[in-house]
Amino acid sequence: MDSTILAAWATRLGKKQCFEDTSTAQVGRLHLRLCALLASPSRNGRRRSSTCVQSRLLQKRDSAQGSPTALLPPCSQENSHQIQISAYTSYFPRYENLCVMYNQVTTKISARDFLGGPYVVGTDNSAATVNVSAGEVPGESGGMESVHNVAHEWTGLINDPEHPDNEDMGNFIYAARDPIFYSHHSNVDRLWDVWKTIPDKVTRSGNRKRMDYTSRDFLDSEFTFFDENQDMVIVKIRDSLDSSKLGYKFTDVSESDNMWIYYEPMPAQEYPSNSSDYPAATPSGYNYIGTDPVSFRLDRRAPTSEDAREKGVKNVDQLQEDVVLERVKIPHLQYARFDVFINYPAANRQTRLYMSEFVGTFTHLPSGMVDMSRSVSESSSESEDNFRIVTIRYSVNAALKRLGITDYNTDIVVTIVSKGARNSSPKTGFTFSNLIQDFQ
Repeated sequence: MDSTILAAWATRLGKKQCFEDTSTAQVGRLHLRLCALLASPSRNGRRRSSTCVQSRLLQKRDSAQGSPTALLPPCSQENSHQIQISAYTSYFPRYENLCVMYNQVTTKISARDFLGGPYVVGTDNSAATVNVSAGEVPGESGGMESVHNVAHEWTGLINDPEHPDNEDMGNFIYAARDPIFYSHHSNVDRLWDVWKTIPDKVTRSGNRKRMDYTSRDFLDSEFTFFDENQDMVIVKIRDSLDSSKLGYKFTDVSESDNMWIYYEPMPAQEYPSNSSDYPAATPSGYNYIGTDPVSFRLDRRAPTSEDAREKGVKNVDQLQEDVVLERVKIPHLQYARFDVFINYPAANRQTRLYMSEFVGTFTHLPSGMVDMSRSVSESSSESEDNFRIVTIRYSVNAALKRLGITDYNTDIVVTIVSKGARNSSPKTGFTFSNLIQDFQ
């Protein structure tokens, strides 16, 4: 391990910036297998301690630590300088968890970055052509999707031959059979509330307020269902955005939340990279993410006042810069994950995620049933209906600042690391239509 990184870790340990709350990022005791009433027979019993959000559950790491369910020790001022190098590895999963949460939630300043893109009536998610100029998108992932998905993956039985459909939590068809589903989704709702309160340390202005979508199309979307009295009622989205009006309040766990909200990634690697050495993505063309990491040059420009007007902010300094993978084509029945780094083309599946160059992740869980998929004829296997076509945003303001890139005329290298389930090698490659810079 690099001595400068070790020194940085020692400094953090000495400042008590580590993990004094050993209960964070773990499955609650209520849901452990020992609790027979709430334990699901189709839950991965090994997944109960600290590697939830990152979901890189390496068997070698589990074996080295003696027990995959062991709690990681708290860190204090008194023992920080006596910790051996081997002890640092115990904290890697938690630091990676914090960095993933930081990139997927804290750095997402706009509703589109956090919640995902608008999905308007009439948009065909699998269509070959989408009217982008009219605001239509072929499905656009927000930062919370991956935070949500990896918990499903972590507690589900993905790649278990006895559970080919990845049930329960690993497949959305079955997920609600596991009682932990409801706690998980309550926490997702809680994180939505937390996101709105996070101070702006992302934009250059530092004063942009996080807000939900304000479009009437969004706010007035209606849901019709039967209430507890069996009466049919209509509820609009605007009725559910303020949890206090619904009569409940989430427990304050800000001490734990602050660890990822104010997370500071490790120093940059200072990897020499020249953007001109890498190709740019082909606009509206065939761009390929293979089983090995792939790097592209991204040409950048400065935001304009028109960008600010379009996004409803006062000036360009309130804008968030995004790296956008457009129209990634993913088979519904296949697992997919893309970790993205900027100016670090050496990144691979073993690269740790607590570094400054890491800007976020995307995870797609298999949806559907494997046995049913076998009945699909080969002639129709390439049908657009068998694929999810999704646009993915990675917010880079904070990372660019950490890397000392303040000039919008400086092009960057974007490296995409594709991963299979449990950090394995991906089974296939994926195509996407373009890689662009955008502002939100």
